[in-house]
Amino acid sequence: MSFFNDFSQTFSQISKSATGKVKDMSSVSKINKEIEESTNELNNLLNMLGRKYYEKFASSPDPEMADICLSISDLCGKINTLQAEADSIKANAYCPACGEKVAPGDAFCANCGHKLIV
Repeated sequence: MSFFNDFSQTFSQISKSATGKVKDMSSVSKINKEIEESTNELNNLLNMLGRKYYEKFASSPDPEMADICLSISDLCGKINTLQAEADSIKANAYCPACGEKVAPGDAFCANCGHKLIV
């Protein structure tokens, strides 16, 4: 019977050890999730701070920030130019079947009924 008692004790110790490890892993997982959420919140706040700084001081930034503000202004201009170009192309869309001009967002050509890719 001592074999069964020893086996029972060993099994009990292994079970307790495994249970402790699972609890530890669960705790680490919860902590990692909280770290990720806090990091995301921190990044959002830093982005908001940077945006507010740019909006307030872009025209006369601190000399240390001048290059960054200039780069942001240049990118904003580039984005606006590209958006205007894309809008212009969309406004001048033509039906691939009949060549008739179609309005942006039309699902079908008003002239021939061809299904347009939207």
